[in-house]
Amino acid sequence: MQFVSTSTLNQRSSPNGQIIGKLAGGDSVVVYERKGEWARVSAQGAPTKWVSSKLLCSGRGCYRPTNRPVSPSREKFRPARSDYSDGSCPCSGSRVCIGPRGGRYCITSGGNKRYGV
Repeated sequence: MQFVSTSTLNQRSSPNGQIIGKLAGGDSVVVYERKGEWARVSAQGAPTKWVSSKLLCSGRGCYRPTNRPVSPSREKFRPARSDYSDGSCPCSGSRVCIGPRGGRYCITSGGNKRYGV
């Protein structure tokens, strides 16, 4: 028995063939045949399919998912409905306005918009 060592693994009809399914990281497979860098496998008794043998590992727990932290600048901001502007969101308060393209801003004492708050 071997295990999928990547987050997803394409299953193919033949070595280098058409993608016909996917396996998830940590899924167990039984290897029936090897051809070069390809292995004909079955997962949980399903019909056999071909996968890259380079992406299989031995031993339960050999797959270790990577939990990459999302950079705050790349995080998608989804404001609650109450965050939308009614025209009153001074920079001195804790309330922010949400622009038409999702940008966050407040209104300065001079009446200008300050983005990125």
